[in-house]
Amino acid sequence: MLTPPRDAPEAFVRLAPDLQEISEFIGTSLLSARERTRLANMLAGYFVGMARENAGRGLRLLPPDAPEGR
Repeated sequence: MLTPPRDAPEAFVRLAPDLQEISEFIGTSLLSARERTRLANMLAGYFVGMARENAGRGLRLLPPDAPEGR
């Protein structure tokens, strides 16, 4: 990603291939269920942190319970 995304939907569209690859790795790894959950939580935390960092650049952050299309 050379330029920061304009908003969260654009960020997820641009990150979709990477997120899919990560999801497949976690799902097929030989880690225990507990380790997979921990890894998934760590990666989610990374992406949330990245979104927060970009929030100052105009990236809109929505709470998890926000209705779509806001």
